[in-house]
Amino acid sequence: MRKWILALLFVGLNHSALGAVEETTADQANSAVVKEEVKSDPYKGWIGTHVGLGLSNASVSQPSTQRAGLMAGAFYEAPLLPGFLYFQPEVNFTQKGAFNTFFSAGDGVRFNYLEVPMLAKIKFMIPRVRPFALGGFSLGYMIGSSSANGTALSSLNPFEAAFVVGAGVSFEMGDGPDSMQLNFSARYSQGLTPVATVAGVNWYSNIFVLLLGVQI
Repeated sequence: MRKWILALLFVGLNHSALGAVEETTADQANSAVVKEEVKSDPYKGWIGTHVGLGLSNASVSQPSTQRAGLMAGAFYEAPLLPGFLYFQPEVNFTQKGAFNTFFSAGDGVRFNYLEVPMLAKIKFMIPRVRPFALGGFSLGYMIGSSSANGTALSSLNPFEAAFVVGAGVSFEMGDGPDSMQLNFSARYSQGLTPVATVAGVNWYSNIFVLLLGVQI
């Protein structure tokens, strides 16, 4: 009789232990599913906007000093190789210029552009954080120009081509795959076509920009 009681106790304990293991395994599996669900979707296309401060200058023979200006615009991030490579076209308003005497103006010169960068973007899919690097080309159209002392600006080329390189990081602001992302980035752009030519000397613009943006 004692042997039967011990056998029943042994079977009962084994059944309880097996049930506890199964419950733990199920909980772990459910937890993994939940974690998988809140990861960013690498196939998602993102719409975003950014604004920042730029320091521009001119590649000219005479001394030239940087001038601060605004950059603001919108972009779309489309996956090419989801989770790694993306295509990012943009439309930006960009202020460029410099302090020099290129146009016989003793003060600052300002150029306002509507630019359309076409950028390749590499993203590193780290949970909650997305470091990235980008590069490509930009086409710009000059929509305005001015000098601080009113000197007339002549021989201006309304179109500008430039190359662009940059890097930054995105932070997920929520737990869902469609949560908003906050971006911090820096980029450098060098003009490939001259803004103007005076007395056989070309003005090529360059600009360094710090940007803050959001994408959804």
